[in-house]
Amino acid sequence: MNALANEQVGEFINTHFVSGYKKVGTFQKDGQTKNGGNVATYFCLPDETVIHVIPGPVDADVFLREAHWAVDVYESAMMEYRDDLDKQKEYVKRAHAVRYLKGTADMQAAGTKKATAFAARLNGLMPKSRPQNHDLLDQAHWLLWSNPMPMLASVYRMVWTDILNETVTDQPVIGR
Repeated sequence: MNALANEQVGEFINTHFVSGYKKVGTFQKDGQTKNGGNVATYFCLPDETVIHVIPGPVDADVFLREAHWAVDVYESAMMEYRDDLDKQKEYVKRAHAVRYLKGTADMQAAGTKKATAFAARLNGLMPKSRPQNHDLLDQAHWLLWSNPMPMLASVYRMVWTDILNETVTDQPVIGR
């Protein structure tokens, strides 16, 4: 599940993003073997506004699909609403709702006639609280629907502790 070792992933990330990392969990190393730990990948603007997040490790195909989706959604939001941050947020919010509801009968029943009516119908179909019984990516879409385009500092703990069920720590990596 080491998506970042994939050449296509590396090329796409290097073309569209500046990479960084922050250790918020811990794990143990026994020689070259890593025991424990987890990962969350955030797709952010330069000011650390989060467009999308992938909680947990995924394979290269899923990573590329989600990275492309994040780029496409933000580029579309900018093309439609370049000078209106509130409308950009609404666009991103709708996109996360559509991904959460993907392919459901509820989603198809929402219709697509007018953006505002569509958004209201989507919002009505979304759960009122985080759907803990759904997969991690669905939970991330719900989170970024409920709070579109948040600052990284305001959501990373929730992703790490609530979605990934990990503990935030500044303890060093334990290795031998």
